[in-house]
Amino acid sequence: MVYLTMNATKARSKDEILKDLWQMEDDIETRTLDMHVSNLRKKMGDSRAKIVTIRGVGYSLR
Repeated sequence: MVYLTMNATKARSKDEILKDLWQMEDDIETRTLDMHVSNLRKKMGDSRAKIVTIRGVGYSLR
């Protein structure tokens, strides 16, 4: 959540997030990030801030 907040002005790709947060290489396929985003969305509930999926790009906080 902090990562998305610090980078709220632009969308971050899954590869960027995996590399920056978990030091994972770009060629690794994982659903870990998707599960974390899903859990964060549930915890945020009806908050005004939303994690938005930008198809073909990645995630952004709006």
